[in-house]
Amino acid sequence: MHKAVLTFATALLFGLAPLTTAAQNARDGRVMWSAFQCATFAEMSGSNQEQDRLFGIGMKTGRRFVEALQNNQISPEAMRSEVPIGVTMLLAGPSVDFIIGRIFENATRDAFDSIVKQKNGVLMPVDDWVQDQEVRKLIAQRKYLQGNCGLIQ
Repeated sequence: MHKAVLTFATALLFGLAPLTTAAQNARDGRVMWSAFQCATFAEMSGSNQEQDRLFGIGMKTGRRFVEALQNNQISPEAMRSEVPIGVTMLLAGPSVDFIIGRIFENATRDAFDSIVKQKNGVLMPVDDWVQDQEVRKLIAQRKYLQGNCGLIQ
């Protein structure tokens, strides 16, 4: 008993307390967005198998997220603290897959733009966009590693 209390207290101290169901459901929105972005980095890196894996994770967690949202299983507080703005702005549509498709489109566009059209988060003039495929591949590989994309499960 004493060991269980100590373990729980340690988890609380280090912020490792279990998430509430609402927070976990909301976190699925973040995982979906990250998985779709990372799938783009993997694809642009030439790793089609990893792209497929991450796309599958994005779809699975996306369905779980949208269905939880539609069933009122995510609190407004959890939405504000866990879900990226790129997801919250795209939650309308006739079906779960339609909504996920809109989010996928925006996450992949954002990832592509961060490789090709931006430098340090700032949009570059069109003439400065990265055209060289090898340079794009190197940037995508760096973003994949920096984003800890291999850890997404």
